Amino acid sequence: MDKVHEVSQEAERFNVRALDVVRDLSKRDNVKVDMLVNNAGIYPFKPFLEMSGED
Repeated sequence: MDKVHEVSQEAERFNVRALDVVRDLSKRDNVKVDMLVNNAGIYPFKPFLEMSGED
């Protein structure tokens, strides 16, 4: 979580509004996501909304 906050703070140094949130999106509970940064290195490569919980 500390690294996520560090990246958020770095973005703000460039006058970019940033909010760091760590959340399990596999629950699919009608959350609006404007930008998703995924560093998990997941596979297969397909749009996020088309992925299943098993992907």
